[in-house]
Order: sequence, then C-alpha cells, then structure tokens
Amino acid sequence: MIRHLLFTVIGLIGVALIWTPVQMMFFNPAVEAQATVVLSATDVVIDSGSNGLIEIRLSSAPSGLAGFDIVVEIPDVLVVDSIEFPETFVLNQVLHGATGSPRLRGVDLGFDVNKGATDILLARIHVQGVTHGTGQINITVNRLDDDDGSNISVNLVSGAVTINRVFPTFPLQSGRSQDLDDDGLVDDLNANDRMDFADLVLFFQHLESPQVQENIDLFDYTASDSVGMADVTGMFDHLVNQT
Repeated sequence: MIRHLLFTVIGLIGVALIWTPVQMMFFNPAVEAQATVVLSATDVVIDSGSNGLIEIRLSSAPSGLAGFDIVVEIPDVLVVDSIEFPETFVLNQVLHGATGSPRLRGVDLGFDVNKGATDILLARIHVQGVTHGTGQINITVNRLDDDDGSNISVNLVSGAVTINRVFPTFPLQSGRSQDLDDDGLVDDLNANDRMDFADLVLFFQHLESPQVQENIDLFDYTASDSVGMADVTGMFDHLVNQT
C-alpha cells in the first residue's frame, strides 16, 4: 500500500516536471500576447465629395513602442487632404510617394507608450471621396520597434472603403433622385419613392441641366454615352412597361 502510494507520488512529480516546460512553451501569456498584436486601419464609408477619417492604430505594445515606419496604401476612390500625428510622436515625418500612398514615420521620444499599453493611435489621415466605388486601405511595415529595439511582430488588418454614389437633387424637389430598380438609371427624379409621369416631365425640363449632363451614365437610357430627347423617350418606354 505504502509502496504503491510512493510510486504514484513519484509519477505525479515526474509528470509535473515534464508538463511545466511544455506549458511554458505553448501557453506562455507573453508569447501569446505578442503574437496577437494588430496594426489596423479603420473603415471609411462616405458619400462621394464628402470628407472622412482613417485612423491607424496598434492594438497593444507589450514591450512599449519606440517608433514606426509604415506605408499606408490609399485606394483611388480617395484623396488625402492632411495627416496628423498624436503628441506622443512629436518627432514625425510624412513622405508622399508617386502612387499617393503616404509613408509615415513617428518616434516616441518621451517613452509615452509604456510597456503593456493598448489601443495606440499612430496617425490620423483626413481623406475625401472623389468617386463612387470601393477599395482597401492596406498597411506595409518597414520598421516597428519596441523600447528594447526589437521588432514588433504584428497582424495587419486592412480598412474597407465604400464611397457611395451621390444622386443629383432637382430644383424644388424634397430630396435626391433615386434608382428604384437598381438598374443604374435614375427613375425617381422627384424623390417620391415611385416612378411616375412627373419624373418624365422633370427629366425633359432639366435635360440640359448640370444635374443631368454631369451624370450622363445615370440618365443614358439609350446607352449612347450622351443624353438627349431619345433618352426621354427611353425613360417613357421604361415607365409604361412597368405599369
């Protein structure tokens, strides 16, 4: 009985001695935390012609953050208006490449980003939507150093960009015109949520207006890359075929 108990205790001690290094190797919290550091760009959803904001953030800095050197790829549907850095990175630099994707550098001279800091703002990029469409904000890391001078390994998360098409508003109407059937052509000019003969009258009256001539693709019912009386007729056919 005693001998059996002694063997059991010795066996448990042996398992513990083997398990502890294995546990430290695969379940070390410090290793796990460093592996899950994320460098990300926020999403942008705005109308064409409107302003938006991209924030570049580091999820955590287990060993602090001495500085960074990154490139932010901006899609063609956006243009950069300005870039600002938080006071933490008082020493900073912006280089604009030929593609319009800025290269951002910042140094934490005052050790403001302490070890274990979370949700660290690296930069704010003010943008404007220039045309409707979608894209991605991608980040490339050239250098990302902690307070010991070691490289910070990160997972990169891109930001999604959606620039909404802005439909024109016609004089004396309550709201923007609409494409009710999602065929790419405006059919509700008076913004009353239905296609009717009043829309056809508005189209004819404003055929040469900026609302129409600057948005030809929205009113080109004849697919001729221009808008004229034939498109008014085309809209009429579209209307009567729906009733």
